[in-house]
Amino acid sequence: MEKLCRYGARPPFSLERLALLPDGRIATRLRRPRRKGATRLVLESIAFMASP
Repeated sequence: MEKLCRYGARPPFSLERLALLPDGRIATRLRRPRRKGATRLVLESIAFMASP
């Protein structure tokens, strides 16, 4: 039960991997590079809040 509660209470993303860019967009550092070599994902703030 404790493991289930910890899992449910954790945030969906790590705050250590987030960065606010000067133009207001949000960059998320990916855990591992994508196929084309991208190491971060940059989103508009509204798109970031809407992502699952």
